[in-house]
Amino acid sequence: MLDTNVVSDFLKGHPAVRAQLQALRPSEVAVSTVSIMEIEFGLEKNPAARTKYAELWNDFLQDVTVLEYDRASAVQTARIRQALNSKGQPIGPYDLQLAGAALAHRLTLVTNNTAEFSRVEGLNLTDWR
Repeated sequence: MLDTNVVSDFLKGHPAVRAQLQALRPSEVAVSTVSIMEIEFGLEKNPAARTKYAELWNDFLQDVTVLEYDRASAVQTARIRQALNSKGQPIGPYDLQLAGAALAHRLTLVTNNTAEFSRVEGLNLTDWR
């Protein structure tokens, strides 16, 4: 499952990210509705970016698996939040949701934010940069 920063890297043409995605079948790539919301928010704030990336973004969403943020994801998110808060190591709400979804669906999270996500016990991470 791709973190929002990896989706952004793809849209911006980051060579390593593009190469990794091209090596996979589209069915092997998932993006959470949480990341879709984050990307859409960024595009809403920047009409020029919306124009520049609209076709690529829409094609990308047609090709990959869109993972709904569901009940199992919410339960995992709550567990992660409590575990990290009890250690005084909270992470942002969207990162919590992405970690919860990845754990709930037993997916590896592809991110370049490994420092934050590495605090989540049991979460498999990889960095394509």
